[in-house]
Amino acid sequence: MAQDYHHGVRVVEVNDGTRPITPVSTAIVGMVCTDDDADASMFPLNKPVLLTDVLTASGKAGESGTLARSLDATPSLR
Repeated sequence: MAQDYHHGVRVVEVNDGTRPITPVSTAIVGMVCTDDDADASMFPLNKPVLLTDVLTASGKAGESGTLARSLDATPSLR
């Protein structure tokens, strides 16, 4: 077996020039938010929710807590 085999994450830093950070289509974001007036059928209390359409979810997120602001503040989700 090769002596340089690496078991884990490998990081390669490139320090010449600027590089844009682009979102990946398979990126995962986890949030814990509050909102008293969110749509209960879309966001049931104490249940994890998988969002595949963030724009629709934003419309049902309500206004009183942190949920709508958190969804709107994440540029890659808009």
